[in-house]
Amino acid sequence: GTLATAQRIKSNVEIDFPGLYLKIDFDSPTYRVRLGRFNSKMDGERKLQEVRKKYPAAMLLKPKK
Repeated sequence: GTLATAQRIKSNVEIDFPGLYLKIDFDSPTYRVRLGRFNSKMDGERKLQEVRKKYPAAMLLKPKK
């Protein structure tokens, strides 16, 4: 979505999931809120299930190198 939407979501996620890595990325034409850095895909999938309860549109993204 827009930068304003991403900033609002980031603020909410900081409250819902404190202590996890959080960043806004721009991937033209949209902004994405990235949450967490995981050692394995399995760890990411576990956290995704928890995150989707609050944010149903959440998805698992391949990390940028």
